Amino acid sequence: MAYSYTDPYRAFRGRQAKLAELLSAARKEIEGLNLPQQEALLEGLEKKVRSDSFKIQVTGTFKNGKSTFINAFLGEDVLPAYALPCTAVINEVRYGKEKKAVLYFRDPLPETLPRDIPKPVLAHMQKHNMKAVPPVIIPYDQIERYVVIPMGADPSQMLLESPYDKVVLYWPLPLLAQGVRIIDSPGLNEHATRTRVTMDHLSKADAILFVLSAQALCAKEEMSFLENSLAAQGFHDPIFVVNRFDCIPEREKPEIMRYAKAKLDPYTTLGERGLYFTSALNALEAKKERNGTALKASGMARLEKELSEYLVQQKGQAKLSQPAWQLRQILENEALERAIPMQKKLINSSLSEIRQRYEQAQPRLELLKQQKNQLRARLELQISGCEQQYYQAARDSMVQMAELVPQWLEGFKPTTKIGTLPTKHKAQMVVKEMLAHLSDQLERHQIQWRKNTLTQMMLETDRTVFQPAIQDVRTMLGNLSSIGSQVSGQVVAVANADQSWIETAVRGLDQNGGASVNEQGMQGASQSVAKNTATSVGTRVLLGLLSWFSPLFAAVVLGKFLFDTKKREENALNKMKEEIIKSSRQIILEQANASAQMLTQSLRDSFQKRAQELVEMVERSIQEWNEQLQAIMKEMEQGQEHINSRLAELDGCEKRIRQLIGHLNDWMEAS
Repeated sequence: MAYSYTDPYRAFRGRQAKLAELLSAARKEIEGLNLPQQEALLEGLEKKVRSDSFKIQVTGTFKNGKSTFINAFLGEDVLPAYALPCTAVINEVRYGKEKKAVLYFRDPLPETLPRDIPKPVLAHMQKHNMKAVPPVIIPYDQIERYVVIPMGADPSQMLLESPYDKVVLYWPLPLLAQGVRIIDSPGLNEHATRTRVTMDHLSKADAILFVLSAQALCAKEEMSFLENSLAAQGFHDPIFVVNRFDCIPEREKPEIMRYAKAKLDPYTTLGERGLYFTSALNALEAKKERNGTALKASGMARLEKELSEYLVQQKGQAKLSQPAWQLRQILENEALERAIPMQKKLINSSLSEIRQRYEQAQPRLELLKQQKNQLRARLELQISGCEQQYYQAARDSMVQMAELVPQWLEGFKPTTKIGTLPTKHKAQMVVKEMLAHLSDQLERHQIQWRKNTLTQMMLETDRTVFQPAIQDVRTMLGNLSSIGSQVSGQVVAVANADQSWIETAVRGLDQNGGASVNEQGMQGASQSVAKNTATSVGTRVLLGLLSWFSPLFAAVVLGKFLFDTKKREENALNKMKEEIIKSSRQIILEQANASAQMLTQSLRDSFQKRAQELVEMVERSIQEWNEQLQAIMKEMEQGQEHINSRLAELDGCEKRIRQLIGHLNDWMEAS
């Protein structure tokens, strides 16, 4: 049974393969021009284009039918239906000729690990000294042992972070063969620790499918997540899937649809393509039975078709347009306008003239190297000067959190009632609710601090430190280009020296994962470091509280509160709040210095990486220029025959590059 929604993916794969071929051919031509930087950039672009895929992340609260929905989307029972609400890692489904499961580990591993780690996996981790543990194949029918946190009697075990990063499931399905990957993330109402696992992967997704149940639509925790996590962190285009729509009586469906639209429309910019009503179970059965009519009635066919069009037209275009743009810039600006004319000019000069000009250019080259070293020293000094500001801001935020704890908890009313005869179980449930509420407030506070304080500080650092540095790099590359023109015998003013080449070189930093030179990059970096810090703080606070509260449970059960019977429940609740407030404030303050240091270290590492990349760009450009010049002089030393041969090579290279540009233009017009 062939589904039309796979056709857009198949067509995209064809365009993707053609662009990869053009990149490969261009790399061979650039290699012949002795341009190692651009050759490396084209190699990276080719690998990225060939391996790029559409990542569809499915998320939602527990028991909304996420696993069934994914199986329906794939048309087979790929994912097991987990009975426990505690999946702790990402399940990623990819194409593979044979079915297998590969377990990936976090690096570094969490400080404290759950006790119930399968012995073969623990032995594998220990074999590698619990550091940089490589992935390992696990039995496909035992996946649940790895993706589910043990439900032990010790409640603190439920908060321990999994040592696993993800489980990749390989499955031979036509849809997956077209470059589609499905990511199944932990349920959002399992715990804040697990929710962070989901959030960490959202920025990598091409489409976020948020699954809700028509039988309990827009629950409090769902709306809270949409407001405080998705929207607050800049995710404005989720696709909402209201599942189990077949369970709603026909007469109630129009009202449910109006209600869903009113509640969910503010959280997506996709309009009608941001909301669907489906029956995943019916869709799965329809695909198994190859029943197209039933599949259409399930609502899944429309979703699949429009999702494929959205991904290919919106996300796919972006995936290919940037590499295509960079390819054009390298071929036109780097090869045709700069490298080939300069090399021809050099080789048509006399060797003595070139050597004389090269010697005359040495003072300018030395000055350029000094400027590069000064840039390095200035960036190191500026980054060091920023550290104390970030440390103090992070510590102040922690102190403020500690001060807000009483306000967060005093008005909180748990849904569990202790009753006049408290039991250990009831007390545990009440404390669990309080801790979950506290965790949510900690996360909200950190999100707002990141948005209102940290991101603005980082943007200021970008404005005062990195933007001037990038301008200095542009100036130095312009000077280098002017030196090259001088040596080749065609002097060009620095202000007009190959500006297109310079911009291509600077923008190439982003393509290879280098220094971000824009506001979005700084915001993303701030989100990453602040999110990790917030999660660490929240997890440590809650683990500390769970460990501390075991004697309190016993006190509740034994009825050691000396209050009137009528007020026992109220007094017991107040007592628990008092103890949680006292302990949590203490733990937060104890973590303040370490958390501030951790954030500062993360920022320092990020800033130093950006600084190093900027300096190395100038270093590599100088080295590349020297290598080109030395290669030309070596050719000239071997006589006129070699000179003629090189000129013929350059002519052939120029002709082939122009042909490549023509093919690229045809590809872009067809796209």
